[in-house]
Amino acid sequence: MGENNAFDVILAGGGVMGCATAYYLVKKDPQIKVAIIEKDPTYEFNSTILSDANIRLQFNVKENIQISQYGLKVLETFAEDMAVDDEIPDVAFRQQGNLFLADEAGKEGALKGLAIQQKLGCPVEWWTPTQIKERFPLYEVDQLAGGTFGSQDGTMDAYAILMAYKKKAVALGAEFIVGEALDIMK
Repeated sequence: MGENNAFDVILAGGGVMGCATAYYLVKKDPQIKVAIIEKDPTYEFNSTILSDANIRLQFNVKENIQISQYGLKVLETFAEDMAVDDEIPDVAFRQQGNLFLADEAGKEGALKGLAIQQKLGCPVEWWTPTQIKERFPLYEVDQLAGGTFGSQDGTMDAYAILMAYKKKAVALGAEFIVGEALDIMK
């Protein structure tokens, strides 16, 4: 552990949330002593690694949209920001867009969400069934009312994101400890 085994912050769980939190803490204050405790350093069962690793602006809640807008801003310079020495991570971020389909029962909710997204400046559009069929000819659109398409939505390599945050946090002074947090002390 640390020189005197004392840390200002101990984070239990070194997944993306733990490693990103450690990164932002030591970036903000290089004097802070941060430890990340990780029970499974292979991340075999880590929920982030097992996920689709998709970022989207298509939410119906303002705060969720704003979080994603911030995430997209972070991804713009992520590789450069997470570089350690001359090693620049490749997180394979690909903005292929997401299409959310709606039938008549879901159309009103989709349009309400779309209005919020557009009010916040998100490039999300309403597509008619004809537009959907033109772009995706294999879709059967008979029972669709339409759909929302977000062109900035995309996917990335979750493991690469995790490793980039972890490596950068450690490079900035955070300590990574393989172990298990068994108790929370106040």
